[in-house]
Amino acid sequence: MRRLIWFFKFFLIVFVGSLSLMSYRADLCSFLGSFPSLKAHLYCLRPRKIHIFIDYATTPTLLQMIEFIKLPKEDIKFVSWDRYRHHLPIMKKIQSNVTEWTFNEPHEQNMPFIQNELKKITNRFVNPQFYLYFNYKHVGWEGHMILKSLPLEKVKALHLYEDGTGTFLRTYNRISSDTIIRSIQDYVQRNQITSARLIFLNQWLNILPYLYPTYLHVMVGHNTVSVPANVTLVSVNFAKLKKRLSVTEKKKLFKLLNFQPLIYKKRLGKKKMGIYLYDGFNKSYRAKAISTLKQDLLKMNNVVWFSKQHPRVAGTQEDTKGFIPIKETFIPLEAFLLSNLPIEYIAGEGSSAFYSVPPEMIVGYVPNPERHYTQHLLKLKILTPDKIYDWHKPKKE
Repeated sequence: MRRLIWFFKFFLIVFVGSLSLMSYRADLCSFLGSFPSLKAHLYCLRPRKIHIFIDYATTPTLLQMIEFIKLPKEDIKFVSWDRYRHHLPIMKKIQSNVTEWTFNEPHEQNMPFIQNELKKITNRFVNPQFYLYFNYKHVGWEGHMILKSLPLEKVKALHLYEDGTGTFLRTYNRISSDTIIRSIQDYVQRNQITSARLIFLNQWLNILPYLYPTYLHVMVGHNTVSVPANVTLVSVNFAKLKKRLSVTEKKKLFKLLNFQPLIYKKRLGKKKMGIYLYDGFNKSYRAKAISTLKQDLLKMNNVVWFSKQHPRVAGTQEDTKGFIPIKETFIPLEAFLLSNLPIEYIAGEGSSAFYSVPPEMIVGYVPNPERHYTQHLLKLKILTPDKIYDWHKPKKE
């Protein structure tokens, strides 16, 4: 009986000890690592890569998804994609060691959750190394909170993506070196998170590269604009991406996006595919230009036209007579361009998605009254004047 009790106690000690070792608790691992004979053999002392993905838009989410599917399975992943919430079951079919975070507004209320999650990570791993993937327009939200909660040396790479195609081209302006220095000092010295909006868009792009290895993913116009100092520029070309991604990688990506190209393929038969981009700015003074463009498109032979709404205006009432509505509004146009669908033509109302379109595909364009896309599209030679269905805004409206 005593022998049985002794055996049970021994088993219990070994079992509990094994669980502790399996969880790689940082305190236990550090203790064991203090023994020279064990230090070289402890897996838990090795660096562990932690990847955190956060985005509130669509196209940068697509680019983050491409990075996500390529990561080693042993790496730890935390994901928060606002337009793809409650996606964890799908993520787990594609990747291992993944956790989904859900954030809500106001953004400041997410700080306790973020601090608690990061504390769990640092308690679990002795040598965590963080790789962060943020939207550069939204870094001042949860991104700011995460960066302020981590030691500078633990952030091994900071990847920043445009909010939408061409955003960097339209918004970046250099600021003075004095302003940059003051902003960096303010950022480093501020211990409490007050308002994420204290530091603005262009300041982030000038501050962060001085503190972290920063990679700016630019989807268009990288040859025509200057970039902040210390930034590694990553050019995004969807035509090249289409060739570079393997069939398996595309399947994983489309699964994450809930995108099923075969559905559209069946609607086409042997006809060509056209996509009309709807921006949701239903201004009366644009109505004639839009109506004329749509009539011209429907006169094209052997083409099936689909209408795609911008995610921001999903569900807005639109005249789709003669067009097949794309119900999955959160799927970016770039996903269609990465597929093998026979897309021949793109037309529609001013949208950042036009920056991703090969010039030869564009057959008609109605300028957006609240965006300055047209001048940049013309400058980049993506758009030509003969493709523009112009309108003149009345003075009273």
